[in-house]
Amino acid sequence: MLKFNKSHIMWMLISIVVLGAAYRLIGFGSLPAGLNRDEAALGYNAFSLMRSGKDEWGMSWPIVFRSFGDYKLAGYIYTLIPFIAALGNTNSAVRLPSLFAGIALIPLTYIFVCELLGKKNIALLAALVQAVSPWAVHYSRIGFEANLALALYIASVTCLLRKNQSKVMHAFGYAFFFFSLLTYNAPLILVPCIVILFILRRSWRHAVGIVIISCVAFLLVLPATRGKSGITIFTDVGAIEEQHRAYIESGNNVIRKTLAHPIVFYPLRIVKNYISSFHPQFLVERGGTNPWHQPPGMGHMTWGIYMIMMLGILFAPYMFGAQSIPLYLLLFSGPLASAVTIDAPQATRMLFFLYMGGICAAVGIYVLWKRAKNIAIIVGTFILFESIVAVSYGIHAFQTRPQHEWFSNMKETLQRVESYRKDGDTIGIVGDVHYMYIYPSWYLGIDPKDFRQTIEYYPNDAIGLSQVKRVDHFIFASSVHDMQNAAAIIENIDGRMIIRRTRE
Repeated sequence: MLKFNKSHIMWMLISIVVLGAAYRLIGFGSLPAGLNRDEAALGYNAFSLMRSGKDEWGMSWPIVFRSFGDYKLAGYIYTLIPFIAALGNTNSAVRLPSLFAGIALIPLTYIFVCELLGKKNIALLAALVQAVSPWAVHYSRIGFEANLALALYIASVTCLLRKNQSKVMHAFGYAFFFFSLLTYNAPLILVPCIVILFILRRSWRHAVGIVIISCVAFLLVLPATRGKSGITIFTDVGAIEEQHRAYIESGNNVIRKTLAHPIVFYPLRIVKNYISSFHPQFLVERGGTNPWHQPPGMGHMTWGIYMIMMLGILFAPYMFGAQSIPLYLLLFSGPLASAVTIDAPQATRMLFFLYMGGICAAVGIYVLWKRAKNIAIIVGTFILFESIVAVSYGIHAFQTRPQHEWFSNMKETLQRVESYRKDGDTIGIVGDVHYMYIYPSWYLGIDPKDFRQTIEYYPNDAIGLSQVKRVDHFIFASSVHDMQNAAAIIENIDGRMIIRRTRE
C-alpha cells in the first residue's frame, strides 16, 4: 500500500479521530433522549456514593453493586462520580465515560494494530473503521460499561505488547487490565486468550502477571459472577424445559435421546449460539433482541464492513502467515461470553468480537489492495460512504421513532408532576417493578438517606431479583388498578410518559 511519513500518519490519524468524535458528539446526551434502566442505576449509585459514601443498598464503597439484583461492577460507577459532581444528574454525565472511551479507542486501535500486525497502513484503516462503524458510534453515545472496559482492555494489551517500554508503561498496562476486569464481566472470559497471546510473543512475565491480576480480580468480583449465573443457558428455565421435553419426546430413538441428554444438549446450544454470532442477520440486518444495543431497525455493522471482514478473515493467513494466529485467537474468542447466555447472540457481551471484526475488515481492504488497487479504492470509498450513511440513519432514527425502552421524556414528566404535587400526595408509576424506582431516584436526586429509609419491597421474583413497591412518595406497580390512592399516575403510552391525574 501507499507509504506515509510520520507527519502524514499523524495528520491522517487526527482527521480520523475528528471524524469519529463528530459522529459521537452529534446530539450527545439527547439522542436517545432518555436513559435506559442500567444507565439510570449506574448514575444513581454513583450519586449515592458521592452524597453518602454508600450505594443504594447501604454498602460502603463496594466493589460489586447489588443494584436490581444483577450485580454491577464498580469501574464505571466510580468513574461517574466526578462527572456527576460537575454536571449534576444529567444524561450526559452518565454517558461521558463511554463517550471518552469510544473516542480514545480510535487512536488506540492504530497503536494496537501496529503492535499486533506491524502494518501502519492496516492500522490506519482499522482506526477509520473503528471511527465510523455503527456499533462503535452507538456504544459511545450511551453509558455502556462494556465500552469503557473494552477501551481499558485494548489500552492494557497495547501497553504490554510494546517492546522496549519502561516499567512505568508496563505498570499502566497492568493497571488498565485490572480496572477493565472491575468494569465488566466479559473480559474475564477472554483472559486465557490474552495469556496465550503473550505466550506466543514469548512474554512469559506478562503472561504470569495477567494470570495473577485476573485471579485477584476474579476473587473481588465473585459475588457478581454468582449473580450473573441466572442469565446462563444452564439456569434458564426455558432451556431447561426444552431439554427435558426433547429428552422425553425422544422415546427409544438412541440418536435423539443422546442429543437431548444434558451433556450433549448444552454444548450443542453453545455451539449454535457461537455460530449465530457470525450470522449477517444479527451483525448487519437487525441486531440482537435487546433494543438498547442498536438503533431502531439496524444491525451492528454495514454489509460492506461485513463482507470485507469475511475477506480479511479468509485471507489473513496468506498475507501474514503465522502472524495471523494472534488475530484469529482474539477474533474467535470474542463471542464466547455471549454464547453461554440466554439471549445470545448479544452484542454487549461480545463487544471485543465486534472490535476485532473491524480490524479484520481493515485486513480485508489490505488484501484487496494487494490484488487490485483500483477495486480496493472503490470498495473502500463505498464502505466509508455506506458507514457514514448508516451512522447518520441511526442518529436520525432516535429522533423519529418511538422510544418505548428509553422513557424519553421521563425527566420532564417527573419534574412536571412534582411541580403540582401537594404534601402527603403519592405519585404512582406504572411499569416493571424491578427497576421503575430508579428513574425518580436519579432524575429527582432523591437523597440516598431518604431513599434507604423509605424504600419498600415486594417479595423477590422467581430468580431472586428484588421488586420495589415504594420509594419516598412514589409507588410502583405493574397495573394502574393497583394505584387507587395515588394523586397522579405516570405510565408509558406509545413510547411517551404521560400523567393521569386521579384527583385535583
